[in-house]
Amino acid sequence: MGKTLGTAYHNFSATDSERAAELQAFLDNPDIHCIIAARGGYGISRIIDKIEFSTFSKKPKWIVGFSDITALLSHINALSIAAIHGPMVKTMSFDTKSNGYLKNLLFGQKTKAYQTQSNKSNKPGKAIGQATGGNLCLINHCLGSGSEIDFKDKILFIEDISEYYYGIDRYLVQLKRAGVFAKLAGLVVGDFSELKNQDIAFGKKIEEVVLEHCSDYSFPIAFGFNFGHEKQNFPIVMGAELALNVEARKASITHL
Repeated sequence: MGKTLGTAYHNFSATDSERAAELQAFLDNPDIHCIIAARGGYGISRIIDKIEFSTFSKKPKWIVGFSDITALLSHINALSIAAIHGPMVKTMSFDTKSNGYLKNLLFGQKTKAYQTQSNKSNKPGKAIGQATGGNLCLINHCLGSGSEIDFKDKILFIEDISEYYYGIDRYLVQLKRAGVFAKLAGLVVGDFSELKNQDIAFGKKIEEVVLEHCSDYSFPIAFGFNFGHEKQNFPIVMGAELALNVEARKASITHL
């Protein structure tokens, strides 16, 4: 366990230099084969440029997390190395099925295809491509930085929590303006939890907002995947090849 677990420095577990040094030591230690984040929050973006990935790149290890950890996963994917978007220590008491899927991925066992929840807003189609994505806010924050990945022919996964509807709309507008949607092979929409309205309601559901901004593109879109800040958070290997099969009301996602 990291020394910064249980400590506090204002809004963070420790200072930037302390957190960066601890992560660096974990990345460089040849006896550590997997790093699972304890929790998310905010802070990876502050230290990502302090980390040296040369030793890690020569002998990669699994990195697991979600939410704020999206920035780290994206940075690792930009190095052409896979990482796992999945349960963290804080959330492992939430759902045994998600934990079981994570264990299968970590130990090289074949995970059966994930099935999405029924959703009439699905845009049918099929796609094969590398998975990428995570928290929508953090995906936006990585644009234009050393942590931005190449979105060409990727299947993008998105989720978020505690955002205003207009904020989600703004993030999607930014992805479109940055040319991200024009490059995608497919889109998977996970949980958008605890979304908020201002005094004047935004007036659209998340499905409507996504479809509006993706209307110019032909890639399939799957809604209702257990991915994000709810109890079930099925792990996805970001950087691995996936098959996405979207039908009118349901979809399947398979690690190849």
